[in-house]
Amino acid sequence: MFMAYTVSKYTFFLDFHNKFFTFSSLTKALLRIDKDTYDYLIISQNQHTDIIDSYLPKNVIRVLLDNRIICLNNDLEQSYCHSIIRSTRNISTFQHITIAPTMDCCFSCYYCFEKNKSRTYISTEIIDGIVKYIISKNELERLHLTWFGGEPLMAIDRMVEFYKKLKLGFRGQYSSDIITTGYHLNDCVIQKLKEIEVTEIQITLDGLPERHNKIKHIKGCSDVFNQTILNIDKLFVQYPEIRVCVRINLTKENAHEYSTLYKFLHHRYSGNRISVSPGFVIDTGLLHKCETFTHDECAEFSLSLWENEHIPTPWILINKKDTECAIRNINSIAIDAEGYFYKCWEKISSPKHRFAKINQNGEVKLTDIEVLNRALNDSDPLKDSGCSECEYLPLCFGGCPMRRIEKSIDNCTSYKNNLQNWLIAYMQLKGII
Repeated sequence: MFMAYTVSKYTFFLDFHNKFFTFSSLTKALLRIDKDTYDYLIISQNQHTDIIDSYLPKNVIRVLLDNRIICLNNDLEQSYCHSIIRSTRNISTFQHITIAPTMDCCFSCYYCFEKNKSRTYISTEIIDGIVKYIISKNELERLHLTWFGGEPLMAIDRMVEFYKKLKLGFRGQYSSDIITTGYHLNDCVIQKLKEIEVTEIQITLDGLPERHNKIKHIKGCSDVFNQTILNIDKLFVQYPEIRVCVRINLTKENAHEYSTLYKFLHHRYSGNRISVSPGFVIDTGLLHKCETFTHDECAEFSLSLWENEHIPTPWILINKKDTECAIRNINSIAIDAEGYFYKCWEKISSPKHRFAKINQNGEVKLTDIEVLNRALNDSDPLKDSGCSECEYLPLCFGGCPMRRIEKSIDNCTSYKNNLQNWLIAYMQLKGII
């Protein structure tokens, strides 16, 4: 008795100079196959015909099934994809909390979404409340904390206070990272980052020195760019184990500077745990109207970097994690210095996006159920036929939930129209082709 299979709806094919490959967006498996198998699968996919197991060797059938290149039924395959997404929304043993110990900052970048922000610093009472809230969650096994702002390093002593109190009562696995301008990294701050187990730091630059210093300027320092670079030097000397991610904020005005800055950073910090990536600025309609990139333009820019200069960007290494934005998980929260809760860290300091407030005893009072429900449930890609049935869904999970909720028209993944080029870049990077 023969078994009949079908090509999974999440399967893609690539013919690169007579080398044949198949890729699953669901499992992220990339397999090289022979021409006969390639032709047979392509015909089956195009003509919607069954794959008979007697045509292909049993070991080939097994590999294709294990990697979900082929399947029994595409309705079941889609249900499986949706179940993976739903399962991440209900995880209670892991929690990601973003804390902004202050929204204060010594800079006023034109693209910052945190306009009219409060200069408040987190109090001992709010720190105590957050710690009690975390410790009270008996099912919590792992906690990841992101320090955010404003400029969180302006509140480094509050961060230390929080950490010491948390470690007295929390027995689960703990990890943390920080997002900062890097300007405040001095000897004392670096030692405190080690003390509170910050193992990854994202530092933002705005281009080469002249442009960076125009955007980030402060009284008493004529060259913020150079000071930041000297601070990174010091960071690697004093804390070589830390991972540094340099995010270069890009608009069409400064995109031409990226290559030069990338090479400068990789040459200077060769051998250290550093990564460099573009941070495409989102047009938030602020006073300075910056010319930003669409998703397709982001892909075009990134692919051209690889094709012309062999400079990789993170999107070449296709994300193998099966997870959408943590906003959809009720346990993922962002907390400001006053103890207000938000679902998205980009909405911190915006009163209309608050949904709860914590007190000194760790009690959380819900203040706006509609804000919470909107973040958890509105514009759900699984309820949108265009997204739920899309073969790229396992790569983008519907895109940014907040952009979906706010009706952004540019929310599709950049893989959608460029997947073959991304796969070629990936295989070139890995030496496969």
